[in-house]
Amino acid sequence: MTPLGTLALLALMGVGGAQTDCSYFGLLTHLNLTTGNAMQTALRPVRNWTTTTHVQLDLVLYGILGVDEKSQTVTTHVWIQTRWSNEFLSWTPSGFCGINHVLVPRAAVWLPDVIITEDASDTGSISYSPVVRVTSRGRMVSSLRQRLTSTCTFITISRKPMLYVIIFIVPLFYFVLLDVASFFINEARGEKLSFKVTVLLSISVLLLILKDLLPSTEAELPMIAMYCCVIFVLVGLSLLEAMLVSFLIDLDGCCKNPEAPEGEAVQLEADRPDAPELHEAGGTPEKSSPPPSRPGDLLELILQEVKKVGQEARGRDKDEKRPGRYRRLAEIIDSVFFVLYLLCICSFLMYMLLSAYFQM
Repeated sequence: MTPLGTLALLALMGVGGAQTDCSYFGLLTHLNLTTGNAMQTALRPVRNWTTTTHVQLDLVLYGILGVDEKSQTVTTHVWIQTRWSNEFLSWTPSGFCGINHVLVPRAAVWLPDVIITEDASDTGSISYSPVVRVTSRGRMVSSLRQRLTSTCTFITISRKPMLYVIIFIVPLFYFVLLDVASFFINEARGEKLSFKVTVLLSISVLLLILKDLLPSTEAELPMIAMYCCVIFVLVGLSLLEAMLVSFLIDLDGCCKNPEAPEGEAVQLEADRPDAPELHEAGGTPEKSSPPPSRPGDLLELILQEVKKVGQEARGRDKDEKRPGRYRRLAEIIDSVFFVLYLLCICSFLMYMLLSAYFQM
């Protein structure tokens, strides 16, 4: 056998002997991962420290588990996959029976630190994969599953408007209409003030419900909160105006003259102290007048006195029915406030509609 043939035979035997090791254990032994190697886990896997390690991060959102509107946090179920290169963990697949990748424990290799700044969840919500996938070219792939509670400002969540329209906007608008209609209730019946108080309490209940839904850390006041607060202020001012009007009407009633008792007798001119009459025996009248010559004159005198008393009674009734100055002032205040109240409500509703239109 020639020396060249001998060398070829030895080369074939060496290649055949090298291909006989097709186990993962042999590959891990070749990569020096069978025993604890602190250098593989503590140091960044580069041959030159100036080399940059590029880490690729893929985040897959599987679903939204919950939204906390008050604290402005969203809880999601995410799957995070991390890829990077390890210059010390590479091999030739043909030398290990075509093995292109292998799974190694996480504790045996170096892992990049990935931190989500907006993460508000605890560490117990993270589930790491126990192994890391290593390819023949030194590419490392690590994955984890996490229940992520984040406060990311890059995520904008818009509310479904129909729910808030039914719960807040329509009831508050209905309360405003009821408050406007209460201006037509008569003050004398005493129901206007109690009705306005009931409307104001109903709006307060809606504000308490709204407090638990809106975020407390928002820099700007949401439009729905502005809508509720302005309506609450308007209804409160309407209640104060009703109290003022009621006070003026009561004050006008206190200033009236007390009415005469029903049993008071009406004195005719013939019964008055200054009427001409005769004193008892032995006395002389201060002013004597001739007695009526005939009965017709006496009846005519009585008729004149009755007409005079009737005219005085009718005049007194007119004075009592005519409103006093405080009542007239209350009516003026009520009319002016009603007009201003309608103008304020219409202007505010128009402003809210235009603001919502431009924000869309």
